[in-house]
Amino acid sequence: MSFKQKLVIAFGTALVILLWIGVLTFRRTLQEDEDQKWVSHTHLVTEKLDAALADLVDAETNQRGYLITGEDSYLNPYRSAANAVYEDAHTLRKLTADNPTQQRSLDEIEPLIALKLAELDDRIKIRNMPGLGAVIPTAIDAGTRYMEHLRTLISKMRLEEQRLLSQRMEAAQVSSRNMKKVLILGNILALVFLMSAGLVIREEMDKRKRSEETLRLSEDDLEAANKELEAFCYSVSHDLRTPLRGIDGFSQALLEDYENQLDSQGKEYLQRVRMNAQRMATLIDDLLNLSRITRSEMRRETVDLSLMAESVAIDLRNQEPERRVVFAVAPGLRTEADPRLLRIVLENLLGNSWKFTSKREGAEIQVGRIQDNGRSAYFVRDNGAGFDPKYSSKLFGAFQRLHGITEFPGTGIGLATVQRIIHRHGGRVWADAELNRGATFYFTLQLSISDEEESNEGQSHFAGRRQS
Repeated sequence: MSFKQKLVIAFGTALVILLWIGVLTFRRTLQEDEDQKWVSHTHLVTEKLDAALADLVDAETNQRGYLITGEDSYLNPYRSAANAVYEDAHTLRKLTADNPTQQRSLDEIEPLIALKLAELDDRIKIRNMPGLGAVIPTAIDAGTRYMEHLRTLISKMRLEEQRLLSQRMEAAQVSSRNMKKVLILGNILALVFLMSAGLVIREEMDKRKRSEETLRLSEDDLEAANKELEAFCYSVSHDLRTPLRGIDGFSQALLEDYENQLDSQGKEYLQRVRMNAQRMATLIDDLLNLSRITRSEMRRETVDLSLMAESVAIDLRNQEPERRVVFAVAPGLRTEADPRLLRIVLENLLGNSWKFTSKREGAEIQVGRIQDNGRSAYFVRDNGAGFDPKYSSKLFGAFQRLHGITEFPGTGIGLATVQRIIHRHGGRVWADAELNRGATFYFTLQLSISDEEESNEGQSHFAGRRQS
C-alpha cells in the first residue's frame, strides 16, 4: 500500500469518526431538548391538576361563605373559580391527549366536577329560600361530597405524571451515559487514527530522508564514477588513437614507399585498412562527444534558432560548394536552451538532411515550427532518401543505421546525441518519413518563449529561400 493510500485511509477514517461524533452530538442535543420539553410538559400537567383542585376548593369556600353570610360579594369569586375549574379540565384534556391512562382518569374527573359544581349551584339556590337554619347543615354536609373522590383521581393523575417524568429522566440519564461512552470511544478511535496518520507521515519522512541520504551517496558515487569514466575515456581515446594513427600512417607509408611493389589488390587492401582506421578514430571521437554531452553543465539562455540554423547551413555549403541545395529557414524562431547543445542538435539534423539529399536533384531542406499539443515543436524536413517508418524506433540508438555505410557515410551516433540533448532540455524528439520521399525530424523543448509568439496560422512561415 502506497504512502498516499495509507494517509487517505488514516485521515479519512478519523474524519468519518469525527463526523459521526458530530452527528451523534447533534442528535443528542435534539433529544435533550425533547426531554426538556417533556419535563416542562409534566410540570405543566401537575400545575394544572393542582390548579383544578385549588379552583374547586375556592369555589366551595366562596359558596360556603355565601351560604353562611348571604353576602353577594362571595358569588363573583365563586363563579370565577367554577369557570376556572372547567378551563383547567379542558387544558388537562389537551395536555394529556397522547396518554390514554390520563384520558381515562379525566373521563372520571370531568363528570364529578360537573356534579360537584351543580351541587354547589343547588345549595346557592336553596340559600334564597326561607329557613336559614335548615340550609347551614346542608351546606356543611355538601362540602364532603365528591371531593374525596376528586382528590383521589387528581392524586392518581399526579402520580402518573411523576412516574412518566421519572421514566423519562431515567431514559435520558441512560442515553446521556451511553452518549458519553460513545463520545469517549469515538474520540479515542479518532485520536488513534490521527496518530496512525502521524506515524505514516513520520515513516514516510524517515523513508524519504533515507532515500535522500542514499541518493546523496549515489550522487557522490556517480560523481566519482564520472570522474573515473572521464579519466578512462581520456586514456582510451589517447591509447586507441595512437595505434590507429600508426596503422593509418604505416598504411600510407606502404602505399607511398612501396607503390611499385604492390599490385592493385594490395593497394586496395591498404586503402581499406586506412579507411577503417579513420572510421574507427571518428567513432571514438563521436563516443567521447556523446559522453561529454551527458555530463556537461547546461546553461539556458534565449537562442535565435533561425540564425543558428542559417549559420549551420552556411558551414554545410562551404564544405561542399559544388552542391545546389535550397535552404528554407522560418524567421523569428526563438527559444530557451543551451546554445552550445542546441547547435549540436542542428548540426546533426541538418547534417543528416544534407547527407541524405546528396543523391537528390532539386534538394530542399526546411527548418520551421508547428504546434504539438499546445507546445512549440521545431522540425527539420528534407526531400532526401527517407526511411521505412516501421524502423523509426531504432533511429535514436547508438550505432543504429538504416542505410549501408557504402551508400551514406556516418557512425550512427548523431541521432543518439540529438536525443540525449533534447531529453536534457525536458523535451522529446521523433521522426516521420517515407522511403525515397524524405524525412522530417521534430523536437520540443521544456521551456520556449516562442510558445507565446506563434503565428496566426499556428505553423511555420518560410521565407528567404536561398540557392547555394
